[in-house]
Amino acid sequence: MSDIDFDEHETSAVLDVLNSKWLSMGPKTKEFEKHFGRYADVPFTLATANCTAALHMALISLGIGKGAEVILPSLTFVATSNAVLYTGAKPVLFGSSYGRMYLTLVFNLQVLFDRRNQAFYISVNS
Repeated sequence: MSDIDFDEHETSAVLDVLNSKWLSMGPKTKEFEKHFGRYADVPFTLATANCTAALHMALISLGIGKGAEVILPSLTFVATSNAVLYTGAKPVLFGSSYGRMYLTLVFNLQVLFDRRNQAFYISVNS
C-alpha cells in the first residue's frame, strides 16, 4: 500500500525491543501506551496486536453482542466485519458512492436504524 520509509533510528528501536526479549507487553509497549494516552488525552490505553483485536475489544466494551446489528461501510477491510462477527453480532454493509456519501447516509439512516442496530461505524478518509 505504501513504500517502507525508515532509517537507522527505526532499525535501532526494533533491535532494542528484540534484545530486551519482550516482543509484546514489555516496557516499550507500556511506554507507548503511556505516550499515546497523553496524546489522546485519555486516562486508559491498551495496545493490541492489530486493528481487528482493537475493534473487537471496542465492540465488547460497548456491549455489542449476539442479536445486534452493526452498520459498516461496504468498502472496508475484512477485519471490520470479522470484529463484529467475533462478538456474535451481524455486520450490515452500508453502500455509498464517493462524493454522495452524506446524502446517501441521510436518506438511508432511518431505514437502517429501524432494525436491531446497536452501533454504526463510518470510516472517513481524507
